[in-house]
Amino acid sequence: MEKILKKTLERQTWVKNTPGIPDYFGVRVVGLANTYDGDRDTVYQHSEVEEIETSTEPVLNNYTLGDLQFDESNTYWGNLYIFDNSSFLKDCDYTLHLNVRSSGYISAYRVELYHLTQEFYKFFKSLNESQNNKIGNYGMSFVLPSYTNFINGAGVLGGYNVKSTIWIEKK
Repeated sequence: MEKILKKTLERQTWVKNTPGIPDYFGVRVVGLANTYDGDRDTVYQHSEVEEIETSTEPVLNNYTLGDLQFDESNTYWGNLYIFDNSSFLKDCDYTLHLNVRSSGYISAYRVELYHLTQEFYKFFKSLNESQNNKIGNYGMSFVLPSYTNFINGAGVLGGYNVKSTIWIEKK
């Protein structure tokens, strides 16, 4: 995992590809929010997961022409943006461009890169597909059940490893 997340600078993250081996990842951008409690002397800090603008990042942008025509969304469950290495070149480092909307109350950001098992990836992918399938609610598309890897049961057994950067002060 150390080789996967090399460094983060201005919300860019480098991912190391292992050729020939399917790999699954997730990424989150977390903001450090400052909240004032009535008087200006007391400041509370808490972290919140930020929404990433996916239109500028090909790995995270899953839109097709049909999706755009039917006004489909491209949201990710829990703002965990999942992807696999199938679109990477054979032996390369890939740079993710993680653009988030600027908020006045966010003072710093950090990037969390997740290395997912195949089962965990398939489960989150099925949640995203179900959540983004608006036309399925009207009978114009199939609604698929969530992925499970239990026989005669429901649920998923999967895992992940996460690596976080330090807090990067907002410029």
